[in-house]
Amino acid sequence: MKLTEAVYDAIFNGTSDGILIVSRVGIEICNKAFTLMTGYQLGESASLKIPDLQPPGSSPSIFDELRKTFEGGEGVQLDVEFARKSGALFFVNASLSAVELDGRRCVLMSLRDITERRMAEIQLRQALREAKVLRGLLPICAGCKKIRDDKNQWTQVEAYVAKHTEATFTHGMCPDCIKKYYPDIEMDASGNVV
Repeated sequence: MKLTEAVYDAIFNGTSDGILIVSRVGIEICNKAFTLMTGYQLGESASLKIPDLQPPGSSPSIFDELRKTFEGGEGVQLDVEFARKSGALFFVNASLSAVELDGRRCVLMSLRDITERRMAEIQLRQALREAKVLRGLLPICAGCKKIRDDKNQWTQVEAYVAKHTEATFTHGMCPDCIKKYYPDIEMDASGNVV
């Protein structure tokens, strides 16, 4: 089956991923999704260099991967930080592979915006850093059940746990304690007061 130019155009411009062909000079061809993603218009992309899209000091460097692909390296897929025309930063998953265009070695790039996923990952890492978890051995009094902290101070279990975790306590009495402290109260088989 032979694909027509219209089919190629539909594939090229029908995706939400930014697709471009990059030569050693710059961007040769880009799709509409790339212009929506970056804020650059089709005419502006011709003078744009891929390293211009990446903030200085970003790691990994898309430029290094482009150079390797131009020099005969295999294609690569990596997550990188880019900057829109407005200066706003966003994250993309970039796939690079070598292609021939008019007898010249070029790189086909596919860019998928992963900003939402990356922001969720950052928020999750932050939440995990802030999570309070009790670990290790806690010295507890066998009689009054107070806990000894690292400053050798004895604290009620409730206060200690509230200080070191996100847990809070409510109070009630188990059936055994009700019998012990209130022997006149009647209870059913489930431990409910009758």
